[in-house]
Amino acid sequence: MESLSKYNHQFNGYGIVNRQSLLDHITVQLAPRAADELFYGEDQDIDSEALVILNICYERLKSILQKNKKLMDVVVGKLVEKKSLTKQEFFNLVELHGSVEAPPPNILDIRLAKCLQLQNLMTHNVEATLQ
Repeated sequence: MESLSKYNHQFNGYGIVNRQSLLDHITVQLAPRAADELFYGEDQDIDSEALVILNICYERLKSILQKNKKLMDVVVGKLVEKKSLTKQEFFNLVELHGSVEAPPPNILDIRLAKCLQLQNLMTHNVEATLQ
């Protein structure tokens, strides 16, 4: 209960967070963003690029969920029946009912591929000039 004592100012007499305390909390959380904007100006390009990335991730997630609707239904059914699943049980259900795609390449894999391309290009250029 001691850990909650620091939040007492946010609760009204009924133990419920009130609207103003939530607004105050959100305001405090936005302070660093507002300070950046005041000192460095608005970064509309960053905001719009972040929005593009969020939309891409959101659409990818919707696609994954749509492709795995049957899996979700089966997992929910098993959880209702058994209350829990082991890791292996879950993987078995994914194998039987899921639609799993390979994840997109990560930045390190892309960088490694580009480095190898550059090395090959440089090696071929050196060989061509030696001949």
